[in-house]
Amino acid sequence: MRTIHTLPDSVVSKIAAGEVIERPVYAIKELIENAIDAQSSTITIHLEDSGLKKLIVADNGIGMSKEDVEFSYLPHTTSKIHHEDDLIRLETLGFRGEALASLASISQLKIQSKKKTSKLGYFIQINYGEKKDEGTIGMPSGTIISASQLFSSIPARKKFLKSSRTELRLIIENVLQFALLYPKIHFTLTHNGKNILDLPVKESFNERLRTVFGNSFRDRLFPIHIDENFIKGKGFIGHPLLSSKYNLKQFIFINKRIVSDKKISLAVKEAFGTLLPAQNTPVFILELEVPKDIIDVNIHPRKETISFISDLQYFETIKASILETLNKFNITFHMSDFKSQNSSKSSETKSFIGELLRKNVLTPIKNNYAHTTLSDELFQVNNTYIIASNIDSIIIFDQHAAHERILYERFLSAYRTKKKNTQSIEIINPIQFEFSPTDALLLQEHIELFNEMGFVFDHFQAHTYTLRKIPEILKGRKIEKIIKDVLADIESEKGVTTLDLTTQRLLAFLACRAAVKSGDELHKEKMKEIIESLNTTPNNATCPHGRPTKIYLPFTDLDHMFGRK
Repeated sequence: MRTIHTLPDSVVSKIAAGEVIERPVYAIKELIENAIDAQSSTITIHLEDSGLKKLIVADNGIGMSKEDVEFSYLPHTTSKIHHEDDLIRLETLGFRGEALASLASISQLKIQSKKKTSKLGYFIQINYGEKKDEGTIGMPSGTIISASQLFSSIPARKKFLKSSRTELRLIIENVLQFALLYPKIHFTLTHNGKNILDLPVKESFNERLRTVFGNSFRDRLFPIHIDENFIKGKGFIGHPLLSSKYNLKQFIFINKRIVSDKKISLAVKEAFGTLLPAQNTPVFILELEVPKDIIDVNIHPRKETISFISDLQYFETIKASILETLNKFNITFHMSDFKSQNSSKSSETKSFIGELLRKNVLTPIKNNYAHTTLSDELFQVNNTYIIASNIDSIIIFDQHAAHERILYERFLSAYRTKKKNTQSIEIINPIQFEFSPTDALLLQEHIELFNEMGFVFDHFQAHTYTLRKIPEILKGRKIEKIIKDVLADIESEKGVTTLDLTTQRLLAFLACRAAVKSGDELHKEKMKEIIESLNTTPNNATCPHGRPTKIYLPFTDLDHMFGRK
């Protein structure tokens, strides 16, 4: 008896709809792309119950004829491609012909459209895949798509949706991305009758950026330009202060298309290197232009990801451009907007140093502090911070973070020039490691790197190794924990990674162990040595783990705090 059979069309359409329209935000995305392709200058979105009860996307684009309206909701119908070769050089955002067909199968869909040359528009009503009504209608030029009772025909889909607030947030974030990418389109969004977004036309990407995120956020961004290896681009990267544990503000636009790309995100992360805490992700906005024949935008049902012919080439190009930008700007932490606190509120009272660390903000100016002559007076506070001053500021140094950055850069320079950055010493009682198969494989893959650092292993048998030598700077440390932590760190790397990145992490680990610690009492000469060395050290705004090495407090801010100005 045959058990394999052909699925009914009604089931097939709902499966296809599930691939394209998994939640309201995906419907909004597809409809906005269609509106942009229709040369719209105004796009309006109305939502009820985060789009589940009703969503409307209206535009003032070129509109559709009666005949086009009648075909528009059928599967794989499109005006945007005609031949297989058209997929290689796409000129439009939408092209699959699935958005309206998917919505038609899982909602009560109404399509209204009018061309500028027509006296009347035309509408068609489709309820869960069945045509219910059609006819002429009076309306302005453009198209209005209305979908009600989304997923009512497949209630199981609703179980996988988040809260109404979360679904609304996702829609807002998506509309904002389109607004950034298309500043010359007026976007509006309402929810349950309330205005949420009203983003009028702006002349430039930069102006729209300020409208969307505000001046404070914009002023913490550094401009980036890319023009190499067939990749042209512009955008911004955020000061390390803006980084977080979440990819909340990472925007990637390729050929005017919103995409997500883990490899591009990793390229930016690697470029920041030790300027960020390991768990944090950088903020960036990249708008790239690449030849249409070197990418494939047809690898995902919702066109959310793309594929490059040469991943490594664009990875290295983007990474190099980010590095160049970071080297141009000063990222020193600066107390530019410190505001006096109400001392009567004891619950808000904090230590002076703690308050300074909490209130640091960016002043995006050229590096005019790095080599400023300091006074001879140096003070150590709490055996943790070094206090110095120059002609216009007080500078607070974190002694451990500063010394850690100094040692890290020395180790890195020595490694890259193949010089021994440390002397190896014999272990009186060699340490035997019985690794798991995966850890043993990781060690084998990176054994050359460990050797360069001064570790010497002998392979005993199977997954057992004996450690005979260690770097001298780690004398007296818990070597077993260091080795296991480093291997765990290597294993945690995902996606594209490089030996250079692994080297950086290991060197940062070693620098941390060798640097002076918080709590160490320092004499004046040692404090002076750390400060002078830091001033000539690259990337000296943060330690290798992304914490500030120093914070500037201008006297003008002190004057403000004490009511002098």
